Amino acid sequence: MIYISLAIFALVSFFAVSNKKSTAAVGYRSLWEPTLLLRFRFITSSSNIIQDGYNRLKNSSFIIKRLDSDLLVLSNKYLEELRLLPNSKLSNVHAQVKNMLGDYSYSTFLLHNDQHVRVLQNYLTPNLSTFLGRAREEMDYSFTQDIPRPDRFTEVDIQKVLQTMIARISSRVFVGRVTCRNEEWLKLCLEFPLNLFATTFIMRMFPPLLHPILALLLPTRYWLRRNLLDAERLLTPIIKDHQERGITQVLGQITTPEKADLLEWMVADSGPNADPKTLAQRILFLSLASIHSTSSAASNAIFDLCAHPEYIAPLREEIQTLLPDPKHCSKQDLNRLWKLDSFLKESQRFNPPILLSPQRVALTDIQLSDGTRISKGTSIAFPSAALLMDPNLVENPETFDGFRAHRKRMELRPGEVFRHSMVTTDKDHLYFGHGKQACPGRFFAANEIKMILIWFLLEFDFRLPQNSQGEARRPKTFTIDEMCFADPRAKIEMRVQSS
Repeated sequence: MIYISLAIFALVSFFAVSNKKSTAAVGYRSLWEPTLLLRFRFITSSSNIIQDGYNRLKNSSFIIKRLDSDLLVLSNKYLEELRLLPNSKLSNVHAQVKNMLGDYSYSTFLLHNDQHVRVLQNYLTPNLSTFLGRAREEMDYSFTQDIPRPDRFTEVDIQKVLQTMIARISSRVFVGRVTCRNEEWLKLCLEFPLNLFATTFIMRMFPPLLHPILALLLPTRYWLRRNLLDAERLLTPIIKDHQERGITQVLGQITTPEKADLLEWMVADSGPNADPKTLAQRILFLSLASIHSTSSAASNAIFDLCAHPEYIAPLREEIQTLLPDPKHCSKQDLNRLWKLDSFLKESQRFNPPILLSPQRVALTDIQLSDGTRISKGTSIAFPSAALLMDPNLVENPETFDGFRAHRKRMELRPGEVFRHSMVTTDKDHLYFGHGKQACPGRFFAANEIKMILIWFLLEFDFRLPQNSQGEARRPKTFTIDEMCFADPRAKIEMRVQSS
């Protein structure tokens, strides 16, 4: 059956006529390479294929042939014009759901409204200081529960440790103290991303006509469904309690330590007749984005510190000099750590979570000012990773320079210093997207990572383990389509600092 399906897909790919005749598809090794083979090669060679397109066509556009669909990759010169378009014309949520295969990942309900975005924009960010205080409390708890404290250098699965820690912190903010300490909920938050990614990537390796059959056969999709049912079971009593109490809080007025979490805000925003099932699932998808992206960034930062240990001493000095109480610092304190911010920005540059960002789906036909046409239903993206390695935009881009942004900030006038912070976006720095649809949780995530790094820098010594040849090498990043992942087998060695 698989061979038949591949043959059908090959024929469709070979004979399909593109409606974008003026836009080149990139990555072909020769005129005779079948499109199906190119689509398969993109799974593991996406970086080279995208870079090839960027090198030749960075000032116009090109097409990426992914197994499940095509992506129109646009020059960032179009970004300012496109970011002004309303969500009704160009949608990031539709792109996310499309990438997750919609019904097959139970994610189509996200298309009905953007509450998961508004809760971050209108409640999390305006109350950032309050939520950072709660995050700090949970981080302190996690350091006593989840972090090994060996006296001698001991191998530690730092990615697993950080995933657990960030699951606790995110859950404290999303669903409150009681639920975030529930081990069943934490396990659910850690399992859900694995089942979602596995289901999505496996299904995207087959033509859409086989998806209904695959959906019935894949164990990970059954586990994914079970995850959503478990979330509904665990959160429905809490949601109903909020509804019965008649939540009436006004945005921006909730400041007491345990008064409200993001779930409570969502209940208030949804009204008394909101469906608990939908709210529970929305929280789980929100947790997915928070835990995966934040733990990946934090893990890569620690790998980079191990690979470039010359930055450890100056970062420790900055923390100890500028922060009166390093382990209990405020948002204002964290903003003073320019060197740490710069190091994290450089780590982001070398380790983006995705090679093509932001991604959008055109919900109407769009014509740009220079005559470029984008047809309804087209998936578009920008070459975010290639921009970060462009020698015309970044000096010596292949060199890891942890204080690159710090030097630039030192040269600016006081009112301009945030231009080079890790959370600032522009048309050349698209790690968090750009414009009104930029990642709304980036301010919380950046501060969360800084607090974690402060703890590790002040409490532990760490290094990369040596391989059989006696070499200590930074773990490599691998790609599946345009998504980037650290080697899941990668570990570090760490020990408590001697006094």
